[in-house]
Amino acid sequence: MRIDDTFIHRAFELTAPPRRRSFGWYFLIGIVLAFLFVPALRGDDLGLASEAMIAIPAAFALGVLGGVASASRRRRRKRAFVTLARESVQLEKWEAAAAALEGGLTRPIHSESDRASAFLSLAAVAERDKNFGSAIEIYKNLLVNRIGEPHQLHIVQMAMTSAKLRNEELTDGIDMLGRLEKMTMPLHYRAVLASIRLYPQVSPGPFADAVENLDELRELVRRYLSTRAGYPYALIAKALHQLGRTDQAERYWKDATMLVRPERLTEELPFLAPLQTVYQAEDRPC
Repeated sequence: MRIDDTFIHRAFELTAPPRRRSFGWYFLIGIVLAFLFVPALRGDDLGLASEAMIAIPAAFALGVLGGVASASRRRRRKRAFVTLARESVQLEKWEAAAAALEGGLTRPIHSESDRASAFLSLAAVAERDKNFGSAIEIYKNLLVNRIGEPHQLHIVQMAMTSAKLRNEELTDGIDMLGRLEKMTMPLHYRAVLASIRLYPQVSPGPFADAVENLDELRELVRRYLSTRAGYPYALIAKALHQLGRTDQAERYWKDATMLVRPERLTEELPFLAPLQTVYQAEDRPC
């Protein structure tokens, strides 16, 4: 799957939910039911057998319920790819994620939350291929069109900030980071921002800023980032190594490689490669 501006803009167009939904059939059925029920309540059988006066409205009502249930099932099947793509990204099954998205981003997605989730997965696939420009375009479209729940839009802003920094758009990225850091947000978002902040401090520096509040930073990312804490640990190890604090650098590198494979760390952040030759990785538990 080639993720470029053409693909992205087409996907946003195709997944846009209908602006108006047709309620004509429901209105017509309501008229028929009213036509039958109201006279029945007045004692007028309209020349129909009493059984028919009961059976016909019941059949209409069951038909409506069946139609609603069938539409709900179709909608669940249509959006199943969103869950598949999200889970594939989490498990780093990138080919499966790309295949699900390529087929799924061709039809309307009625839920704005599902639509945002699908495009966040697409951006993750783009970033995996180091296609940060396309990821930024996806994030920009989500923000401009306000697609997603409020917490998803927070995630989009943080992801866009990270992508800009990784794309060497340092001025824009640092400006966005500064604005986000002034906002009130939960601590797990603070941990993500602290991790993002390490990138411009370590690549290319200044390294001292990255370890200024080391104990506080370590506790924050340890508590809220789970295995993703391996990335800030690795960045801290790089900063400590550059500052000549090799004992601490080795400890942080071991902590990082306990959570994330060293090959994955250096693939994501190539400037960490020298650490792999200097410090021994920690054996990960099976």
